[in-house]
Amino acid sequence: MKKVKLLPAAKKAMAQNRLFDAYAYIDRLIMLRQLLGGLNQTEMARVLGITLKRWNNYERGYPISLDTAMQIHATIPGMSTDWIWFGMVGNLSETYRRQILNLERDLIRARKRAPA
Repeated sequence: MKKVKLLPAAKKAMAQNRLFDAYAYIDRLIMLRQLLGGLNQTEMARVLGITLKRWNNYERGYPISLDTAMQIHATIPGMSTDWIWFGMVGNLSETYRRQILNLERDLIRARKRAPA
């Protein structure tokens, strides 16, 4: 995944909490769309009932709101905001856990092949 220009809110979150990696968070949001059949940003926003601008801001590092987190739980059973925020897989369904491991493996392979 390419590096994006972080929004100020993402930079602030990283500065306040060293455990939070905005770039990994963004990668996981993109992986979430891939897990749901390769949705584009417009389709993902529609699934969650939010605006495209809001979803785009999330993919630029803006923190997901409580409303959006609740909508993810209601709309995507088995998904975990712990994974979205911090990469923790403990609360994911087994299906999502397996799919994510495969996507992460593919991502690592792609990054190794990409020119520096």
